[in-house]
Amino acid sequence: MVTWPPPLGIISFRRRHAGEITHRVGAIGRLSVPSRRWPGRPRQLFLRPFRRRPPLRRLAPWPGLLAARLAARKETANIAVGNMGISGNRVLREGAGSSAVARFDRDVLSQSGAKWVMLLEGINDIGTGPPTEPVTLEQLTGAYKQIIEQAHTHGIQVIGCTLTPFLGAPYQREAGEPLREAVNSWIRTSGAFDAVVDLDAAIRDPNGPKRVRAEFDPGDHLHPNDASYQAMADAVDLSIFTGKRAAVAPGRR
Repeated sequence: MVTWPPPLGIISFRRRHAGEITHRVGAIGRLSVPSRRWPGRPRQLFLRPFRRRPPLRRLAPWPGLLAARLAARKETANIAVGNMGISGNRVLREGAGSSAVARFDRDVLSQSGAKWVMLLEGINDIGTGPPTEPVTLEQLTGAYKQIIEQAHTHGIQVIGCTLTPFLGAPYQREAGEPLREAVNSWIRTSGAFDAVVDLDAAIRDPNGPKRVRAEFDPGDHLHPNDASYQAMADAVDLSIFTGKRAAVAPGRR
């Protein structure tokens, strides 16, 4: 018997641009779940926008691959992943739709049964903001804190994901890389998040950490390819969702 709604859930957020065919693993509406396990509607996970991506042979974003990993383990098979993405989305400002801060209530807090939010957003704020109004570390981390506070008020844990490299990307700027590194340092060490997934470490080039590894780069130095998406999904410690480890970031009290 499948309960309605299922007992546990995650919301993951990945952006999609208009007309893009989205990979779904037994998707129902905007939820991405393995169909063998979920004949009914599952519950969710949250936040990952990526920039406009080049044409692909197939599209398997990392939330769907994470869903497959969860489904393959008995202790996490009752956890579904919802992928609520908008292409080009930003944390602070509108652009490709409402900002993450503005739509967090609608797209996450209103989702029944959500237990975790994976927050991977901010690179578009760094790369696409007006040169005359550059985003600051304080603005981004302030928005992250606001999202975390809202989620905690609703009993949802927030998993912070580090921003992936973008050296050589069309919108990469001289000031952008130091800001990305500062944001990632805050995500890793502030203790603000309930857990941290280091996606930057998962796909960066060890010989040049400001850029994506060659085998993970589809050619624009910005978007992940399929191998990169798999590495990102594999970087998630599934024990975060089982209670077998304390889902607490370094420094969190």
